[in-house]
Amino acid sequence: TTTTTTTTGHTEREGKLHVYTDLEAICKLFRVTGFGEKLSSERPDFVSVVFQDLHKIKGELEFRVKVVVESCIELRKNAWVPRQVQVQPRPMVRAVRDRAAAIAP
Repeated sequence: TTTTTTTTGHTEREGKLHVYTDLEAICKLFRVTGFGEKLSSERPDFVSVVFQDLHKIKGELEFRVKVVVESCIELRKNAWVPRQVQVQPRPMVRAVRDRAAAIAP
């Protein structure tokens, strides 16, 4: 098999991995920091173009990255409100204390 290299010296596969990593990082940045919401209010035209491009390419992405991109698109569609709140487990000490408080008269 022949390996094609890009102008940066990477193979096509390595180049795609860099793009996938960048896409995943950008989507996570939007989700975790709320930067997408801020950017949407300051530069709605720019954000619209970015998300139009994400819609166009999501079918070509590998599954893991596609899920992250779709999650980010859905988050924007829902006005940057997460679909579900992630519940953190309570420490055992706190759970016992809460239970005792609920039982006490």
